[in-house]
Amino acid sequence: MTTFEEKIEGNFEEIMERVFSDYVDLDKFTRVPEKYPIDNLDSFGIFGLDFKVTPENHVVLIEMNSHRSGMRGFDELRITAEPVGEVPDCMISSLLENREEGSKIPDDPIVLRKITQRVFERMHSPENQMRMLFSEIGREPMGYIAARLINEGYHPLRMHCGHNILEIFPKLAGMDSGWNIYDRFVKALIRIEECTVDKLKGDTFFEDYRDLKPKSVVYSPENVRELVARYDPKFVVLKPRDGQCGKGFMAVTADTKDLPTLENYIAEPFIPSKPLLSSRTGQLHDGCMRYIVTVFQQKGTIAIGHYGGYWRLCPNPQTDKLDIDAMRANLAQGAMTEKVSDADLKIVENVVDKIMPKIYTTMTNPASVTN
Repeated sequence: MTTFEEKIEGNFEEIMERVFSDYVDLDKFTRVPEKYPIDNLDSFGIFGLDFKVTPENHVVLIEMNSHRSGMRGFDELRITAEPVGEVPDCMISSLLENREEGSKIPDDPIVLRKITQRVFERMHSPENQMRMLFSEIGREPMGYIAARLINEGYHPLRMHCGHNILEIFPKLAGMDSGWNIYDRFVKALIRIEECTVDKLKGDTFFEDYRDLKPKSVVYSPENVRELVARYDPKFVVLKPRDGQCGKGFMAVTADTKDLPTLENYIAEPFIPSKPLLSSRTGQLHDGCMRYIVTVFQQKGTIAIGHYGGYWRLCPNPQTDKLDIDAMRANLAQGAMTEKVSDADLKIVENVVDKIMPKIYTTMTNPASVTN
């Protein structure tokens, strides 16, 4: 297996220092763990679901991603998990009154208010609220889970547990005195990762929901023809089976006779979204909603946490012509963020509540993970 260090670019320790911002009491790893809220859970997962809403107001799932799903759109749009009021005047006054000479705190009250307000918003961002949740259910167990994930070659993004986590690695071998009770979480998270990184494997969990998610197929000229006959799309999307960040994304017209030679690709019908207005360009774009949820399983009961979503609009305006940049809504490829209406969030939330219990239960079942 490719190690986590080999999967990432740059300095490994630098990245870990940046990723883990809290702390772990390393002394606790030398003894049997105490009781934590996480002990009552069977498993948990984080998902980034990519949805489209069609001109007919029909919700379509494009793909499902794991805990590494991007959430930066929340920050760009200054979306908070709960309403955040204005910073109290007394706080600004107190900061200014106690400001020392040479302090980095601005002495301009207007600038200070803007900075403090932004800090407030980030404290209440969906991503930060998720990190706080994981810390509350068991900071040390999450540290163990994160360390085990890294040791297995997986990125433990959002399971923050301390910048000094690198010191835990040598202790992994000696963690058998009770800490291995949390291995069930590691195994479930790895199963989820395996099922979502492989887009073809992930697609198999939606056989009972083909009205929601069009089928993905192994790319071949014959399979493309069958896909066109089944869905009658104008365009067919071709993308790497294990693709991420929109890399390798291609598209062809449904009637083309000149199909490229590709290996390890999948094919899907292109589903246009309803026209979405960009506040940046003033034009209508195709777009895909990134929607974030957590799933917790306890004694067979599934609890879903909704963190909301945001639109990712294609860089180019919507068009009837074949234009990759009018079809690929990925922030890593120049897509733009836009807020989602309450109405669109609600219809997606209803869909998620309907499908996730069965999808999650099946996905975390070891027997469901096949090559």
